[in-house]
Amino acid sequence: MIMASGALGIDLMLPAFGSIRSAFNLSPDSTAPAAIVTMYLVGLALGQLWFGSYSDRHGRKAALRVGMIGYAVCAAGAAFAPSLGPLLAIRLAWGFMASGPRVVAVAIVRDRFEGDRMAQAMSFVMAVFVLVPVVAPSLGAVVLAVGGWRWVFGSAAIFALVVLAWSHRLPETLHPDHRRVFSLRAIADAAREVVRDRDAMRATAAMTLMFGAFSSYLAGSELIVSGSYRRPELFPYVFGGLAIFMGAANVTNGSMVRRIGSRRVSRVGLGIASTWAILMVALLFSFGQPPLLGFVLGIAPLLAVHAMVFPTLNAVAMEPMGHIAGTASAVIGTISTALGAVLGSLIDRSFDGSVTPMALGFAGYGLLAFGLVLGVGSQKRSIA
Repeated sequence: MIMASGALGIDLMLPAFGSIRSAFNLSPDSTAPAAIVTMYLVGLALGQLWFGSYSDRHGRKAALRVGMIGYAVCAAGAAFAPSLGPLLAIRLAWGFMASGPRVVAVAIVRDRFEGDRMAQAMSFVMAVFVLVPVVAPSLGAVVLAVGGWRWVFGSAAIFALVVLAWSHRLPETLHPDHRRVFSLRAIADAAREVVRDRDAMRATAAMTLMFGAFSSYLAGSELIVSGSYRRPELFPYVFGGLAIFMGAANVTNGSMVRRIGSRRVSRVGLGIASTWAILMVALLFSFGQPPLLGFVLGIAPLLAVHAMVFPTLNAVAMEPMGHIAGTASAVIGTISTALGAVLGSLIDRSFDGSVTPMALGFAGYGLLAFGLVLGVGSQKRSIA
């Protein structure tokens, strides 16, 4: 649930985009609310460097407390935003604070596990994490109907405080010998170590490309269902149903990693996804916009592969970074989230009322990611 708090900061308010457009006098087909997601992701990327170094110096629990309290404060502040501009500024700060829980969750997994066992643990964490997108849009729709869009943001603050209270029972997992100086130099040293590791950088670059496609889905799915297909009432069910599909893929991924290894899972998964995305693009150019069911059936396998491969690549990138788990998690997360958000926004800006730009994004980014993971594993190492 610590990891899921980051997703809740996005998924809970997706059904409120229509109400936000009305409240801020935007046109019904305006893509401006997509920036609510983008600014959050930018903050999520920027904050990871600070929180990663902080957690390596002061411990996982200290970083978690700071992040969750800041998360709750920013969520409450967003509920009182007078216009879109201040709301976007608060979302940037909110994402910054949400990066703390994300860094801590990954660092705790690396503190406890390594190799394929770490990939299995990350798959389990991500399976629980995916439960939030299943229920969040429906929960957001209920809160929206009862209290309005401002209460949607307020409910996220309540969630953060509940998770913070529950997390006090967790033990500290940072070994005393792994505590590092909290400084810009420590961050720079960790960044250099990550960048110099070829496998870590290949896995991180592939994660970045995958997250670019996925973030375009997060930001654009509401407009596609509500605008392109004119079925806004179905959005929570479409989004939640696809999230269930992703959760099932996460559960399957754990057993697959145990049987064939994390690197092979990444290669096979991205190979299948790339082929499927290219086929989807070919069908779109041949037959035009599919019905809503066709869109759901087309995007579902791509999201399933993302759910399987992303945590696996994260584990691969973190393998040699056990002695700097917090800062390394932050560096890897910053690169993949920040650049991924930029890549996703490129797809969002090309939205033309159809699903074609999103399909092209999944195909192009998927092929590049597949090429990168083919080289993962060529560097010999001993795991720290």
